[in-house]
Amino acid sequence: MESLLAQPGMIGPLRLKNRLIMAPMGTNFGTSDGLSTERDRHYYALRAEGGVAAIVTEAMAVSEGGRAHNNSLWIYHDRFIPGLARLVQAIKAHDCLTIGQLNHRGALLRRMVLNMEPVGPSPWRNPNTGDEVRALDRAEIVAIQKDFVAAARRLWQAGYDAVELHAANGYLFQQFLTPRINRRTDDYGGSIGNRARLLLETVHRVKDALPDFPLWVRLSCTEYCEDGYPSEDVVAVAKLLEEAGVAALDLSGGTNESPALSRFCIQPPSMPRRALEPHARPIKAAVGIPTILAGRIITPADAEGVLADGSADFISLGRALTADAFWPKKAISGRRSAPASPATSASSG
Repeated sequence: MESLLAQPGMIGPLRLKNRLIMAPMGTNFGTSDGLSTERDRHYYALRAEGGVAAIVTEAMAVSEGGRAHNNSLWIYHDRFIPGLARLVQAIKAHDCLTIGQLNHRGALLRRMVLNMEPVGPSPWRNPNTGDEVRALDRAEIVAIQKDFVAAARRLWQAGYDAVELHAANGYLFQQFLTPRINRRTDDYGGSIGNRARLLLETVHRVKDALPDFPLWVRLSCTEYCEDGYPSEDVVAVAKLLEEAGVAALDLSGGTNESPALSRFCIQPPSMPRRALEPHARPIKAAVGIPTILAGRIITPADAEGVLADGSADFISLGRALTADAFWPKKAISGRRSAPASPATSASSG
């Protein structure tokens, strides 16, 4: 029987040659001023050569005041477009789609990194740093939404196939989604519909500006804490995103707001294989758009099992691809070693 991983699939208008997608992971291969580099291109091109159907490149900061790390990628200005276009070309040379993830860290910004000011839905204290978090006013909310639209347009100009909004892992959109952090009393707080307003308005703004550019959203299907949002909240958000025209939901878990919770974003070996699957099933059952699932999917059998059980439509690979760029080709073909390159074959003949 043919591997389920090998079967092509559709996400909106995009045809994926198989069911394997590279998860967005920070590399710190960028320059100190946020530009893509040759090292960046080689890293992603090798994973594309290794057989994934699509690569979601690392989260790029949409606002000048929202950078994550000293060598993370930025996309707040047009000067970043040429480098990203070269990155896209390197990936597409291997018959691989390229999706750009956009992010604003919000309250998880660090004053110690380029003096970035932590901002969020409500006054708060960042547990990682002790930094005080300032609540965004309405004008600032609109400005950030416009930054996302401008960044999405830059991705489109650079030749990306789709854009993904990062609403998972404790960053700005998730800070608005969770009642633990969002204490607002205006129409951006309270009910789940209000807490999802920032994300939904941003989705609508991006789709209005770029109607033919497929839009994905990454969600944490659980926060892994007692006072986190319940399953019914994230299911409701998933339904609202589908109604808004989102093409796919990329499901992760956890929140990076503290060391104790960060481990659920990149699950340690002590957690079970397919750790997020039970939390993803209600979302998959509630929507008609494709879902993509990460979370301790280590072996081909893990990935085949998720697809066979109908828990997701596509598999998001993180550490497996960091360790072995050719994991997809090996998994689909049953090989245990990478296929020989033409140069290797010629020299050994």
